[in-house]
Amino acid sequence: MSREPSPLAALLAALMRPLRGATALLDSDFKLRREGRRLRIVVERPGDESRLSTLPAPSTQSAPVDSATQGMHAELRRLLKQHHQTRDLMRHLSYVERALRLGGGRALDDIPLEVLSKALAQLKTLVTDWHQPGIADLRSRLSILVAAKEEELRAQQPGNGRLSDLFTTTKVQVSEGTPSDFRAVEQDWKTPTGR
Repeated sequence: MSREPSPLAALLAALMRPLRGATALLDSDFKLRREGRRLRIVVERPGDESRLSTLPAPSTQSAPVDSATQGMHAELRRLLKQHHQTRDLMRHLSYVERALRLGGGRALDDIPLEVLSKALAQLKTLVTDWHQPGIADLRSRLSILVAAKEEELRAQQPGNGRLSDLFTTTKVQVSEGTPSDFRAVEQDWKTPTGR
């Protein structure tokens, strides 16, 4: 014998459904993904496998972890633990820490340029004392990797010269105007249109 829910319980369940959906959205990550020339908003829920797929894959061979890499990882981890929201606010630096933990120093080579440069900028804003050897080593390693990847990107696009920070292939053309050009434009603005 099945028991039907009371009308009040059914009403409360119906009213709570949108709140559960809103709570799930608030717990999700929103990211922009580029597909060709279009950008798409992707919602990643905390339990999604897609979040884990962005981590660098641990190599099948156990990478020899040297003391310098251990020092970088330990000091970066300590730095990120100083405040409980640092990992959420500085995701690129947190990504670098996870890559060091999972793949050692070689995992940094596989991280994209954009993530490395943002992680380096976040590290520079977070650290005030560069006397810690692991943090200093990490900063120099990230700086070298960013410079090498930027140079590699420039080499792949030889006809482009120097690229902007956005690594765009289009350039803005700037030319100087003469005073007579300025007066002509000013005159066009002052003359009424044929209304």
